[in-house]
Order: sequence, then structure tokens, then C-alpha cells
Amino acid sequence: MMDEESIIDNCSIEANIPGTERYKESNPYNYSDLDLQKRKIQLKAAKDMYPNLPDEWIAMAYDVITNKTEEEVNEIIETKAYENYERKERVLGGSSIGSVKIENNPRSRVEGD
Repeated sequence: MMDEESIIDNCSIEANIPGTERYKESNPYNYSDLDLQKRKIQLKAAKDMYPNLPDEWIAMAYDVITNKTEEEVNEIIETKAYENYERKERVLGGSSIGSVKIENNPRSRVEGD
């Protein structure tokens, strides 16, 4: 009969198979562990203040403000650098004919309207 310790030891074997590593969140700004914890707290506080904004927007704003100089941030705001984009026309819907061809819906709209 096996005791509890040997059962636990048998169950806790890690497989070192290439490509099966645990997910590690990207850190393109090379934040330290302390900075990551501060960022997490600040993002949570911002999400509480602005619940209608997507989390990604809040994170992007935090990263920009934290990693750029005040002059660069003011330039982005004044030039509206993140607001200048071309609107693309896109098709809304369509019908599948068979399993290959798609017949486009003649109604379309400009993205963002």
C-alpha cells in the first residue's frame, strides 16, 4: 500500500516538453516586478473610475504616459496622433452559396459611423 507522500510525489512530476511552457505575460517595456504590481493596481483603479473604457485602452494610456516624456505626451495630445486614421469601407454581411463563394450584401457602411 502506498503512503500519501509517494502518491503526491508521483502526481507532481513536471514534463519538460519543448513548446509546453506556461504562458508568460509579455513585458515589452521591461517593467520590474514592483513596477508590474504598481501597474496592476493603477489599472484596476483606472478601470473603477472609467468602467466603460476597454481594459486595453486603459493599459495603452498607462504605458504611454509612463514611458514617454511629458513633451512627447503633449505632442500626441495636440496632434491627436491616435485619432488620425482612415476609415475603411467594409461589407456588412452576405450570404454563403455552397461552402466556397460568398455573395456580398450590397449595403455597406463606413467603419466608425
